Amino acid sequence: MTDAPVFEAPFGGAMVHLTSPRDHRGYRHIVAWSVGMGATSTDFVKERCRQAEAEQAPKDAVYKSTPNPNSEEVPQWVRVGDIARPENRERVETYVKAMLAYEKKLKAYRKQVADLPPLHSYTLNVPATVTITVKAPSYEAAHAALAPADGKPGHEIKQITPRINGTLLLLLNREDAELVATDDPDYKTPPTTERSMPLST
Repeated sequence: MTDAPVFEAPFGGAMVHLTSPRDHRGYRHIVAWSVGMGATSTDFVKERCRQAEAEQAPKDAVYKSTPNPNSEEVPQWVRVGDIARPENRERVETYVKAMLAYEKKLKAYRKQVADLPPLHSYTLNVPATVTITVKAPSYEAAHAALAPADGKPGHEIKQITPRINGTLLLLLNREDAELVATDDPDYKTPPTTERSMPLST
């Protein structure tokens, strides 16, 4: 299965881009214009989209005009076609096209995930040999280092393993430890398949 799609914004850098229809309510041009103007607050952009929906603004609206307080002009929703500079219109439309392409990819990805069979949990006992190298002044100290802090004989370590999509649980018990190698020149007992040394009492 492919990874979830990532929105590739034509501009806006590392800003938090508003890509969910639940947030932009279909007013993608408002999002594009706001990002182009450097808006850094997603709450601000969400509110503009909410206002546009409430006022039934055209879907290609980019912003609402703010007339001079001394004039009698009524605030109007400015549409993308009303933008004077062609390069700015094209910039907005490029961003909107990127949003639509992302939404299409996301829809396909979600369908792919929905079509997958359900996942079940399987707990397996897998025989394994775990080799641990411990830096210590003596074999006894290395052996003792395997003891859990709470003094219990078993020591649990949990590790997430993404490749198998599960949790690997290792149960370590120093009573079962066997010496297989050492660089200690003073340690004379050769490694054996038996427990190399008993715990010091």
